[in-house]
Amino acid sequence: MKNKNLNIRIPESLRDEFYRIAENNAQNPSALVRRWIEKYIEENRKMEFFKKITDDDVLVMCIDRQGNFSIASKNDPEPDGYTRPSFHGQANQKDRTAGWERIAREEATAILGYDPTE
Repeated sequence: MKNKNLNIRIPESLRDEFYRIAENNAQNPSALVRRWIEKYIEENRKMEFFKKITDDDVLVMCIDRQGNFSIASKNDPEPDGYTRPSFHGQANQKDRTAGWERIAREEATAILGYDPTE
């Protein structure tokens, strides 16, 4: 994974206080910010979308914040509901998404003909 910089503007006094407190707590300021960003994303991610193209259909998998997932397709756009990941014996999301391509909600909507988040 390629790393990128994130530049933000904050008052110098706020930056200095942050660095001082992080140092007193033996914390790396960059690691703290990364964890806060990861936590923010996790708390605010409503659903993730993936697609898989087969010989005769396009499958769309939707995964909610709790790790439940549902698979619909262009030919059968209405899923029966969400399934707990443990039902299929898959240990984690990485296992479930192997072989699937991550897509945006807009692409999932175009494939299925409706917004799966509604």
